[in-house]
Amino acid sequence: MAGTGAAATVLAQAADPPASAAPASGRSAAAAESAASERLIEHPGSDFMIDVIRTLDIDYISTNPGSSFRSLHESLVNYGGNKKPEL
Repeated sequence: MAGTGAAATVLAQAADPPASAAPASGRSAAAAESAASERLIEHPGSDFMIDVIRTLDIDYISTNPGSSFRSLHESLVNYGGNKKPEL
């Protein structure tokens, strides 16, 4: 069983692509960044919901940090400044 660790190391090294390898899609890094910025949502619905919560005059919000409301958490901190309502 001594050779098992060496075999796993060789397999792990073979799975890692070299640092100089091009992206799998063949696009340059600039093209990939441009494509990512095209998917950026300027005014998400979660920002609107922060405005709705503010109109209800709610001071604090208690949440369970799960992936279901990730965008609402982000908007509360980034868009709302974490003030009125405060997380």
